[in-house]
Amino acid sequence: MNLITMIKNLDLFSSNFQFSMESNQLKKRTLFGVLLSLLVLSIAFCYFILPNVFVYQQLNIAIIQTQSFIQGDISVTLNSNLVGFRYLYNFNISLDVVQTSTNTTYLVFVPYFQYLNYDCYELIPLDIIGCQDTQLDGFNCLDFSKIQNYTLISAQNNRI
Repeated sequence: MNLITMIKNLDLFSSNFQFSMESNQLKKRTLFGVLLSLLVLSIAFCYFILPNVFVYQQLNIAIIQTQSFIQGDISVTLNSNLVGFRYLYNFNISLDVVQTSTNTTYLVFVPYFQYLNYDCYELIPLDIIGCQDTQLDGFNCLDFSKIQNYTLISAQNNRI
């Protein structure tokens, strides 16, 4: 037997065909069938062996931990320059410019302030204005003038 015939004997997917009306059948073996057989066997090996490696913790998997670096309470007063946003069209043109030049409306912004505590749930609609800060030129900002008495608070000890 030569080397190619020995390699072709590894073909698991060879098809049967008969040259004559007799009962002896031959198998047609190909190199593509050998490659396909090796691929199937390697996938089966990975499918059955790798879960055992994970179960018995033989792989070093990175352990990710989170930690809060905020110590104490933080409160932020709500002003009109706190939240600034704009949508860009083609990475350099503001969507507002496109909407005014084509006289069409693509997006309608409807911002709300959600206030939630233990016994009250309140949804307050906000207005959108142009930002007053020169560093935010061309941006839209949320108008927090309707909710002057509210602040954003983060208190880790009280879970707020």
